[in-house]
Amino acid sequence: MSPLTLIGIKCAVVLALFAGLYGYGHHNGVKATRALWDADKVKVAAQSEAAILAAQERYVRIQKFNEVTARKASEAHEKAISDLQAQYDAARAAIRAAGGLRISRAICTSQDHGATTTAGAGRSDDPAATTVALPDETERRLLELSREADALAERLRALQMWIKGAGLYGPGDELPAAPGAK
Repeated sequence: MSPLTLIGIKCAVVLALFAGLYGYGHHNGVKATRALWDADKVKVAAQSEAAILAAQERYVRIQKFNEVTARKASEAHEKAISDLQAQYDAARAAIRAAGGLRISRAICTSQDHGATTTAGAGRSDDPAATTVALPDETERRLLELSREADALAERLRALQMWIKGAGLYGPGDELPAAPGAK
């Protein structure tokens, strides 16, 4: 064997050794990189799971809070409607005891509409000071309209209080005070 052949064989062996080392190192490097990626994936999955659990717990707390807020608002609304009905019934009784709703004769254009004419509780019994009783149907419709308006106002007040109780107003937003409230 010639010395060049021996050098060629030695070079081939060294190259094969380096190729083997490179392959082994590359394989180990890929495995290490995958292990790091997998560790990151596990970490991200754990963080995601923790975030999902926290969001579920927050949702449950919000749901319970909303149920309590809605129940309080509903109870307050039912009580207010009951109070309005009692006030309405008392007003109807007072109107009946006073002989019905009456208006000044001066604003009536005709006296032929079933209205009765009697002297009012004015300071004098001048014809201009006399009053006319409204027909029963008109009186009933006016009182019913008043009751519906009061019930609607109460419903809107209850909704406004629910919104405030639920914290749906942004920072600095304030509800206007209810008429007559301190």
